[in-house]
Amino acid sequence: MLNPPYLLFYPVKEGEDVPSGDPVVHLEGFGIEDSHSIASNLRWGPDGWLYASQGSTVTGDIKRPGHDKVPVHSLGQLIWRYHPEKKIYEIFAEGGATLSASKSIPKAASTPATTAANTRGFHYVQGGYYQKGFGKHGALSNPYTFGYFEAMGHHNVQRFTHCFVIYDGGSLPEKYNGKLFGVVPLLSHVVMSDFMPDRSSFKTKDIGYALESKDPWFAGRYSGRAGRSDLRRRHVRAADRPRQPLPGTD
Repeated sequence: MLNPPYLLFYPVKEGEDVPSGDPVVHLEGFGIEDSHSIASNLRWGPDGWLYASQGSTVTGDIKRPGHDKVPVHSLGQLIWRYHPEKKIYEIFAEGGATLSASKSIPKAASTPATTAANTRGFHYVQGGYYQKGFGKHGALSNPYTFGYFEAMGHHNVQRFTHCFVIYDGGSLPEKYNGKLFGVVPLLSHVVMSDFMPDRSSFKTKDIGYALESKDPWFAGRYSGRAGRSDLRRRHVRAADRPRQPLPGTD
């Protein structure tokens, strides 16, 4: 469980659904300078590693309690991973926009949703360095990168997605398999996109809306479970929608 600044493990006895003891701290040092971009979105990868994202406006000084004296320092957006049996923490890839979610899938490595204008996200590969807002978020940590990868190719859109999932659950009709479902809360819809190979990466193309609403207070939120994609209703503050007046107001 991610509970910044910690990554915790709660022991559970077989056949029980409640913790059988106090949590064990596996990692510590995830920054909490900015609540909207803390380490989040913990996922099991197909390789037995835990993957997660760190946002653009926090730091990391990660240590394994009882093992490390010198922390692994990081600044800003990245994908990290941890092997709970081998107790290995490492930065998987660095850069991107304001990371908000990540999904590890075998054919696409790690493909996180971001708040990057005119894209649906970045396709991360191990050891990669990616484009970001360098003026605001600083330089890449490696001065010898000599370049960076850009986001997945996409046509211009009115608004970027905040979170997405590439559906491969098997419960929806066949035509939805491999499609990208992206939540666009400020436009009150869930966009559906093709997800296609593009040289050594991928590209996306919007093909319609899976869900949309005329209610300016409506915003979708993704919650995946048991092979399903649950796109749930959520209301946002009026301050988050300065261009859309509330019903009954001027």
